[in-house]
Amino acid sequence: MIRRAAVHGLPALVLAAPSSPQGGENGDHVTVAWNPQGHGAFVSLHLGGYAEPDRIAAALAVAASWR
Repeated sequence: MIRRAAVHGLPALVLAAPSSPQGGENGDHVTVAWNPQGHGAFVSLHLGGYAEPDRIAAALAVAASWR
């Protein structure tokens, strides 16, 4: 876990997947997981070459665009 966050005011977790092969197909991704309307949701992005703060901001922005 990288940190806690919020998506549309709901608690969310920002996670970092380990590199492949341990991280599987989401290796090196930043993932945001939250629970809108009682249904789990997540966004997983691979933004290699970007600094971690930018990767986190991008993943949170995509999660916030979800309706």
